[in-house]
Amino acid sequence: MQHARSSWAQSVGVERGHDDGEPDFMPEQDVIEEWDGISGYKMHNAAKAQEISAPYMTGFCSEAVGNHLFAKVWAAFRKYQHDKKLPEDLVTNPEYASDEWKMTFTLCEPVGELVIDEDDEEEDKDAEIPTVSADVSVTCKAVEIEEDNEIPKKVYLNFKRKDGS
Repeated sequence: MQHARSSWAQSVGVERGHDDGEPDFMPEQDVIEEWDGISGYKMHNAAKAQEISAPYMTGFCSEAVGNHLFAKVWAAFRKYQHDKKLPEDLVTNPEYASDEWKMTFTLCEPVGELVIDEDDEEEDKDAEIPTVSADVSVTCKAVEIEEDNEIPKKVYLNFKRKDGS
């Protein structure tokens, strides 16, 4: 059972037989392989969560493992940027720690639309679209882990706004 869970934890990509014309938002294979190198999970402190519930309980529990959850968060973030049609200079990949299950990214949201006046078309091309942004961190911690197994049975994925509006 332990070997089956271990091999399941390392396979992230899901191959589908259809193409809906939308870009692939999943992380590159080399990123996923780097996540396989993260040695262990920090434990989720349930007692601390009950004491200070608001900032510590902004996520969910899952039976999936870190690389599966991180791949889905990565894809959701990249799809969000694509759907918002952000300018290329605002489109980024999430950053992640190489030694722990932690990912950070900056969400940018356009505020209104840039209206181009026909008379000032040349000047307005260089105008920036006003945006608001928020820095977000995502951590994955073990809730339930079996002895002699480095892959947790249950994890807690926590989202926290670090800065911004």
